Amino acid sequence: MSKRLSPAPVSVCTFTFADGRHCRMPRSETHPYLCHFHGRRESLSRAQEVVGLQVTNCFSGGYVTACDLSAAMAQVFAATARGEIKPRTAGILGYLGQTIVQTIPIAEREYTQTFGLNAWRRAIMQPFQDPASATAAGHNPPLAAEPPKAPEPASESTASRLASTNPLPKDPAVFAKNIVSSL
Repeated sequence: MSKRLSPAPVSVCTFTFADGRHCRMPRSETHPYLCHFHGRRESLSRAQEVVGLQVTNCFSGGYVTACDLSAAMAQVFAATARGEIKPRTAGILGYLGQTIVQTIPIAEREYTQTFGLNAWRRAIMQPFQDPASATAAGHNPPLAAEPPKAPEPASESTASRLASTNPLPKDPAVFAKNIVSSL
């Protein structure tokens, strides 16, 4: 009788389930110790952690400015487009962002009535005056202490040319469809 030889040992996934069992799938060619499924799950988990850090770094301090919120929502939008955040999670974060935007005027009114308008302006400028915290938050603080210059008004021909080349649709659904189709 001939002896049956077992095939060459295959490197298997090292993932261990909660009950102590081991995954029996072969290791992925793209991951050093996990199968395709568990490697993908691990990489998505790491990507979500990175996105979470990027979003939280957009906030400059104790007060959330509209600029902070805009930068954070841009990070969420980009991460959703890359598939690093689930659309449901992005929707929840968008709803929370909308709620925060609605509270900014209320917080401004309370602060200015209590401490005055100059104190409000100092509170808003404070994160921008500390270059380390502003850079970490994704802001580029102005280099000079001079006030920003007012933009020059565009001529009517420039404004009409821009409006005719890139009109915004009136219907939000059409606008969203155009954005999605361009991705």
